[in-house]
Amino acid sequence: MVLKLIANPRALSVLFDLDGTLVDSSAGILTSLIHALEAHNVSPVAPLDSTLIGPPLREIITSLCPKDTPDHIQSIMDTFKFHYDTIGCLMTTPFLGIEPMLHSLGDQGITLSIVTNKRAVPATLIIRHLQWSHMFSYVYSPDSFKPSSPSKSKLITKLLQDANIDSAGCCYIGDRLDDWYSARSNGIRFGWAKWGFSGDNLIFDDNSFVLNHPNADLIISKLG
Repeated sequence: MVLKLIANPRALSVLFDLDGTLVDSSAGILTSLIHALEAHNVSPVAPLDSTLIGPPLREIITSLCPKDTPDHIQSIMDTFKFHYDTIGCLMTTPFLGIEPMLHSLGDQGITLSIVTNKRAVPATLIIRHLQWSHMFSYVYSPDSFKPSSPSKSKLITKLLQDANIDSAGCCYIGDRLDDWYSARSNGIRFGWAKWGFSGDNLIFDDNSFVLNHPNADLIISKLG
């Protein structure tokens, strides 16, 4: 799914990761993971906690079941998807301060978009559940396109091209190191959402900036 509203190519733009950046999806994801693993009699090799959240679903489940066959991994994924798309995703909540930040950015003419590893169906359900559809010009997920995009970096590349976004007036806000890599590979500034799921004390050797809490003024000061 790709939401396409009116985008102003001359506007400053902020791209956001979803899980761990805008929303706390941990309760729903972990509940659905537990359900899927128990349904297939699988004991995970790592603790089920929020540090798992962020990578694509197959990567998460494979890390928990490294000795399982690809067919069994797919079966676990299918069970997870059904549970998450009907129950788990609706347990998602915004992090404190996110909604005022989004409103403030939008009120100042900033074009907002989402680039996420989350599949299109639950991403859309979450955005609609939170009544955020009107806030975002684009929402790109790995399966938004055929063939699907295997990396967030390539999704950002496509969005910059599709929306004619000037990389000099754009930044990507995320909570994980791979978000930084994705921004850097596209020549856009990165903002680290320190409240997210990374669990690491990230250090950057470029012009990236740290958000200790949602802060529209700080983001705007880093654009352009």
